[in-house]
Amino acid sequence: MLHGNPTWSFYYRNLVKLLQKNYRIIVPDHMGCGLSDKPQDYPYILKTHIDNLEGLLAK
Repeated sequence: MLHGNPTWSFYYRNLVKLLQKNYRIIVPDHMGCGLSDKPQDYPYILKTHIDNLEGLLAK
């Protein structure tokens, strides 16, 4: 599940509870959102969010 701006993964908490018994659920926060790190010199752009997600899924 993927949130938009300016929300965070906590938004999906109730849906996760309903689905977690039958599915593997991945609910990351984009950098700078929710409880993730918030570096000041970070490029907060769509491409960076996409690259981070692709890296996470590749692992």
